[in-house]
Amino acid sequence: MNGTVVIVKFSEGTSIRLRDGNLTTVGKDDLSAIHKLFKAHKGRIIQRIFDEVSNETRHDLQRKSGKTLADLNLYYRILLPGEDKTLVENLIDSLNQLAIVEIAYPLAKPAPPPTPDFTGYQGYLNAAPSGIDARYSWTVPGGTGSGVKIVDIEYSWNLNHEDLSKARNALMEKWYWTPVDPFNDNNHGTAVLGELIADANGFGVTGISYNAAIGVVPAYVNYITGQGYVLDESIQFAADNLQAGDVILIEQQIVGPHGGSAYVPVEWYQAYFDAIQYATAKGVVVVEAAGNGNENLDDPAFQGKFNRNIRDSGAIIVGAGYSPGSPYGSDLYRCSFSDYGSRVDLQGWGDWRVTTTGYGDLYSGGNQNSYYTSQFSGTSSASPIVAGAAANLESVQKSTGPAASPSWIRQRLVDTGTPQGGTDHIGPRPDLMRAINPSVSTVTATVTLTQISTSYLYRTSTTTVTSYTSTTTSTSTIPTVTTVVLVPLTITSTAQSTQFLTSFLTTTVTSYTSTTTSTSTIPTTVALVPLTMTSTAQSTQYLTSILTTTVTSYTSTETSTSTIPTLTTVILVPSSVTSTVQSTQYLTSILTTTVTSYTSTQTSTSTIPTVTTVVLLPSTVTSTIQSTQFLTSTATTTVTSYTATTTSTSTSVVYTTVTASPGGAGAGASSPLAYLGFLSLLAVTVGHQVTTSKGKRIPKTRSRAEGGVRAIEEKQQTQRGRFCFE
Repeated sequence: MNGTVVIVKFSEGTSIRLRDGNLTTVGKDDLSAIHKLFKAHKGRIIQRIFDEVSNETRHDLQRKSGKTLADLNLYYRILLPGEDKTLVENLIDSLNQLAIVEIAYPLAKPAPPPTPDFTGYQGYLNAAPSGIDARYSWTVPGGTGSGVKIVDIEYSWNLNHEDLSKARNALMEKWYWTPVDPFNDNNHGTAVLGELIADANGFGVTGISYNAAIGVVPAYVNYITGQGYVLDESIQFAADNLQAGDVILIEQQIVGPHGGSAYVPVEWYQAYFDAIQYATAKGVVVVEAAGNGNENLDDPAFQGKFNRNIRDSGAIIVGAGYSPGSPYGSDLYRCSFSDYGSRVDLQGWGDWRVTTTGYGDLYSGGNQNSYYTSQFSGTSSASPIVAGAAANLESVQKSTGPAASPSWIRQRLVDTGTPQGGTDHIGPRPDLMRAINPSVSTVTATVTLTQISTSYLYRTSTTTVTSYTSTTTSTSTIPTVTTVVLVPLTITSTAQSTQFLTSFLTTTVTSYTSTTTSTSTIPTTVALVPLTMTSTAQSTQYLTSILTTTVTSYTSTETSTSTIPTLTTVILVPSSVTSTVQSTQYLTSILTTTVTSYTSTQTSTSTIPTVTTVVLLPSTVTSTIQSTQFLTSTATTTVTSYTATTTSTSTSVVYTTVTASPGGAGAGASSPLAYLGFLSLLAVTVGHQVTTSKGKRIPKTRSRAEGGVRAIEEKQQTQRGRFCFE
């Protein structure tokens, strides 16, 4: 239906009907006032809403249901094509004043379908190494940005977007300023705000710091004497209206010494540097885009202005990195357009894969207030990711004490971030879990295998780090850390009897038992570190048996409310043994090492989170002329189950270290059993695993101030000036 539609219901008891497109009555109703009103609306069209229902049918339904039913014959739809809104409103008012009309009202437009939930597309919120683990920070007091205000400095924003309720009154300006967008496009600023403070409302996207306050300050304005770029003044104005621990995000870039589209961080200009330094001196965290100029900031052309040993504004400078699974390049490597160098502190996603508000390529919903994109990019998209991480970390700090300094925030995010890939320095990707809890770490093993069957490689070349799970249902903590390191030996043997080897190689670790009764957190991390192995003349049966490592289950049940940290380390170090002409009985007795059980029983009523790390480091084995029976019997290593039970009422700290070193024995005569040596061998390199393959580089297509960064969305390619753009 085109035009305005008015719904009219005539009063019950009237007999008004529609005949030949006009209203009439089959009773004695006076329709003169109706006809007079409609006469002024010559283009009107009157339609019946419901099919006609006879009085007999309605009365019968009323009798059966016991309810009074409306006469559906009295409902009509009045179409008024091209009518002025005021005329329509006057008609509705006049109809409602007539006794013959029960009610008249404009037809409501159908509500648009609800906006979908796109948070599943926001991979940058996820746990490290793929994201910054904003989802973890949300579980920590203050970790949603509460108590912190973020100010975005750029050109324009859609402050009425459906997912940006906190932005309605966000504009901050001097009385003589009028914001001007030289590019007449508010999508860029809207996308930045979505990454930062989009509502956690079940639809659209969710901002990294969704509980932070937000402000926006224009960088380009009309003022009393003219119009111009006032970034230096804007930075100072923002700083003067913020508190220590708040955050300024500078979504701008400027032309550097190489001219053209070789954009660089704004602090290349001394006035902007001084304004930023003023802000950080006030305790305000400043996040500054590195720019999309593909410039090495360590180049001599920059005259040392990006050498922090010469000058340091205190800002966090952010480069753009590729995201996990990117079709454009390897995760954590520099995006081809991003500036880089030793002064760049951190990186965020910058490769056309950031989902946020604005643009409308992902979802439009009928108008700009429901626009969403999945292709925001550049140091423009990377910088809000880092700004959000800084705001959440600062919020956590402020929840328990004074605000952290800008330098502390910068260094903590750098020290705990996920290391970058490649050699072009753009810094690590923030990891909020580690920034908030620096003791949490991830271990990745590098494994080298030689001369081993395909089936063995398939089974053993997988390294698994189990998830860190935390569930808390109590008011205090009893952490228990137990580390068991089993260090197998290196064996060289010739012509040794099965009976001798069986007895000689038996090492028993008796169980460590601690029982805890509680109802709280049990985070468990198990890292299995496979071995480097070189073997000769080994049977399939041998490989199957000797390479089987079993970690039995970890069980903990807890009910308590006070602290009993217990740290126990058991290290078993087999010895080197030289023996000659020794009886089976002697070897059996001298080479059996037993670590007696450690038992700790504590009575308590509080939380017992338990972290258990088991690292199994299998050995390198070289053997010749070994029987299947020997290999089968000697190559199985079993770690018995760890069970923790604690019941106590006060704090108790126990540190126990047990080191069992089997003794050595020797005799003077020589025999076929001339020499046996046991030697512990660790052949595993542990560290962060980094993908080394290089992704394809994106052809540079420059547009406006972006330096041609955007290759996907024409709308986002052609409308950027001094933004550090997508």
